[in-house]
Amino acid sequence: MYAIISVHDKDGVERLASAFRAIGVFVLATPGTRAYLGEHGFDCMPVSDITGFESMCAGGIKTLHPAVHKMITTGEIGYVVVDFLPPVRSFDGTLTTDIGGPALVLSGIKHYDHVCVIARAAHVDELARMAEDGDVDGGYRKRCARRAQEELIAYEQRVLALLEDDDDQRDVRAHH
Repeated sequence: MYAIISVHDKDGVERLASAFRAIGVFVLATPGTRAYLGEHGFDCMPVSDITGFESMCAGGIKTLHPAVHKMITTGEIGYVVVDFLPPVRSFDGTLTTDIGGPALVLSGIKHYDHVCVIARAAHVDELARMAEDGDVDGGYRKRCARRAQEELIAYEQRVLALLEDDDDQRDVRAHH
């Protein structure tokens, strides 16, 4: 079984990697997460071994690939661990949001009967403890799926707020 880890906030992720290693779960990781875990002594399989590409669009696309979602659907990936890239408006006005992370989370939520999904770095230690103790059962996976959905909704609300700020700025400019 595999775990896919793609986290912006890497705090504590090495403890989770250690727990996964202890229970025989192999870690697939995106480039930044893989580099971080490598610096902490963990050998991870690059997600590019599954997708066939390192990243696209200046690093913006790493996990959006049917093979990754197939592995979640079939249970080959039994853990989805994501911490979303914060949505921001860049200096040139471009909206930067996480797309692959939410897609992974949605796929994990859909298959919570056999996939444990977390969408916030703050939940990494709890998952590590539960995995080490053998307590990742159906009830825990469902609780994690519910929390992940709440995190996803909160994330999308932050993106929406940025878009609404755009509308407010246009309204102000139109009235001056």
